[in-house]
Amino acid sequence: MSKSRILAAGIALAGAGTVAFGQTPSILFTADTEGQVTACGTCPGTTGWGGLGRRAAAVAAVRAEAPDALLLDAGNALLGGESLGSRGQVMVAAYQTMRYDAVNVSFRDFRLGRDATVDALGEAGFPVLSANLADADTGELLFRPFVVREAGGERVAILGVTDTPAGLARLPHLQEQLAGVRIVPVAEAMARWLPEARDAAPRVILLYYGSAGGLREVRGRFGDLVDLILVGGVRPDFLPREGRPPVAGSHPRGTHLARVTWVEAEGDVRADVAHLPLSPEVGSDPAMADLLAEYASPRPPIRPPEARTPPAAARGPLVPGRPVRVGASLRNRGARMAVTSTVLDDRYGETVAAPGRRLLVLGTEWENVIPLTLVAEEELPTEYRIPVLGDHLYVVVNGTKLGRLHRRAETLPGHVPPRNLRLERIGERIRGNAVFEVPEGDLASVEVRFYDFSHGHMRAALVGEPPAAADPVAGPLENEIVEAAVFGVRREAAWGETRAPEGMVFVDVDLRARSRFVTDADATAFDPQARRGDRMAVGTVADWTEALRHVHLVADGEYGYRPDPERSDLPEAPRFLPDLMTGGRLVFLAPAEAASLELRAEFPNARLPDGRVIRAADLAFALHGERPDPPRRPALAE
Repeated sequence: MSKSRILAAGIALAGAGTVAFGQTPSILFTADTEGQVTACGTCPGTTGWGGLGRRAAAVAAVRAEAPDALLLDAGNALLGGESLGSRGQVMVAAYQTMRYDAVNVSFRDFRLGRDATVDALGEAGFPVLSANLADADTGELLFRPFVVREAGGERVAILGVTDTPAGLARLPHLQEQLAGVRIVPVAEAMARWLPEARDAAPRVILLYYGSAGGLREVRGRFGDLVDLILVGGVRPDFLPREGRPPVAGSHPRGTHLARVTWVEAEGDVRADVAHLPLSPEVGSDPAMADLLAEYASPRPPIRPPEARTPPAAARGPLVPGRPVRVGASLRNRGARMAVTSTVLDDRYGETVAAPGRRLLVLGTEWENVIPLTLVAEEELPTEYRIPVLGDHLYVVVNGTKLGRLHRRAETLPGHVPPRNLRLERIGERIRGNAVFEVPEGDLASVEVRFYDFSHGHMRAALVGEPPAAADPVAGPLENEIVEAAVFGVRREAAWGETRAPEGMVFVDVDLRARSRFVTDADATAFDPQARRGDRMAVGTVADWTEALRHVHLVADGEYGYRPDPERSDLPEAPRFLPDLMTGGRLVFLAPAEAASLELRAEFPNARLPDGRVIRAADLAFALHGERPDPPRRPALAE
């Protein structure tokens, strides 16, 4: 994006004020960044926008035109899924690098507690403001109430406040986060500090974090004493465009950079607001990229499913045809799932297992546990619904093989509804079997996993215990879709009673992978410290369609061999979980005297969670020997 496009104009807001500036001042403004370091992968309508590298580049472009432009943040900058690992330090370092003129602290910036926030901001190389966050014991302010800067040739006082979160008395997690902090009422704090700020400078900018209702009260009481209010906690679309003083907001998660310009007009002042899109056209600032690399994690954090009440597993292995009582009970915020029994068999009613597969049947019970909601003095139920059960419920056998619901589950008698499983109110239950296809062979352990991105995941060991994780013999390697590794390679002259053709051997490769995809989820379902409305990136599944067409064994760097579908047990379209490597066996016929063997996996036409289709990077695993130099051969045609 060119500098001229970055400096585009925006919305005009009428406002109060009578003091003329020597020049037209500019203000760059952000709010509700929520620790978002990279481009936002889950923001509706602006997926792939944002990132601190692009923000730094946009700030530099504006400052090249307006060197004295103020850079301000209204709050909720410090903590989110991408900054928790550094306890917010990455945001402090980035804001210092961009030379913020003032940053307001909001009640949402205490996710890790009072001491963590004060420590993170204590060494900040920029002014940290709050006129109403005080020590609960001494009453002393935790941060300075305001700071004075110059803009447009005039002194400007910048004051920061945060409103008290609604319903604090009924939100234990917020009470814990704010332990040791007293939030002085905004009106009381402004009555105390606004006159001093007004004496220190002819212009006052208020950085306000809170609700639309709280903003109305501030404007109504202090509108004549404030020249501009920059707002966090309220989306720009919901802010008033009329009245005094003018107000401006900024898009959350850092997808835009707001630019506010004061303009003198007939003795009055108005504020022109432009929301500068930080789209992929905006390049990343190299210095910021280097800084962020120091804080980068090797991969997104994995958040494994948790069973709220882990049951004791039955003893394994399962014997075909012999039912086993389980008695597992799992629960998240929306539902309770009980597994009462399991049986492994070759058929279910008239349905026979496919060659090389068996059917694993779980007896299940589901119950809605969502409390009634009080609406207009009436208690109303909330429905618990699973649109497609097979996209959420899985079994893992022997710690390595994924079992999915039977492809014709809708036709199986006694099966729990595989589509639109609905429990309309708290206490409503439904019972039924869940039938999975699993590889044949001994099942020493069975684990059930249920992924619910709204209410929290559940998992439990049903039979046996999965073996300890083995070390890979090749890899792991990763691309945009998966992280994969080879956990075993065998070369055999015979497969069962079948001998390999002369000069050939069977090569058995154990390939496993996990998904690198993430989805946007309710943070409170996964993190007890999260606040209501928090979102976070949580791992989700990935499919490798037509896998057996896109994986090859390469001998000596030039001869490719496809897997034998009859002897391989990796499914044609395997699904990979986000928190456990699963996969299967790939069996090839290859030259017995090959100097080198490599496994190559291709991922054409991969669809990302945001809908984009890409060709992901190929993965190549060295399995045996070193690839020789290619032989010199005369060309057949030129």
